[in-house]
Amino acid sequence: MKILHVSDLHARPAWFKWLIRESSKVDLVCISGDLLDLRVDCFNGSAEAQIKMVLNQLTQLRAPFALCSGNHDSISSRGVESARWTEPLRKRGGFIDGSVFWFQDYKFRCVPWGEPLPVVAPEDFWLIHAPPLGVYTSQAMDGSSHGCHELREVCRSAAGPLFALSGHVHSPRRFWGMLGRTISLNPGWRDHPFQPSSIIIDMSNRTVTHWPTGLLGVKNATFRFAE
Repeated sequence: MKILHVSDLHARPAWFKWLIRESSKVDLVCISGDLLDLRVDCFNGSAEAQIKMVLNQLTQLRAPFALCSGNHDSISSRGVESARWTEPLRKRGGFIDGSVFWFQDYKFRCVPWGEPLPVVAPEDFWLIHAPPLGVYTSQAMDGSSHGCHELREVCRSAAGPLFALSGHVHSPRRFWGMLGRTISLNPGWRDHPFQPSSIIIDMSNRTVTHWPTGLLGVKNATFRFAE
């Protein structure tokens, strides 16, 4: 099984079009949050326009897909902040917040932004927007950490997943880190006009390959994980 992992697409149409093209090369696409861009100075249109574009693009993916919400994906509806706007994707076969599913002998969980984590749920993959606190994937270049305290405790207890697919920190110190038995992955975010940074997880070859963008002289990197 080959997984394409991206995060923090922030409603960039060109990045979604790239994702559609690349999806034909993998078995599963995983998007770990922040599909929208809700910053005040956002140039990607209103939240409603972004949602319409994102839903349209995701339904064109050429492989099954899973996603979790991030802090930019929560829209206020009747006084409640949530990413319920993704619900139409469930009817199209997408796996979204709250989904727990099997795919090619591996078990996945899509963790919603801001909701409590399961105490013991040793699945193979979690899609969770913020990496575990204190791991390289949650640390910015200045040393500050923007990770999830709850996820850190779950991983420390060895009750976490084999892989935590995250994003949130745009310029992490490293695209991968270990905590307990969990491999934390964060592709990062770079201001490239045509494609996002991405990660390919090849379960057959037991490799993880990072494809960064926007950094001159920085090449893709691969590591092999244990059986």
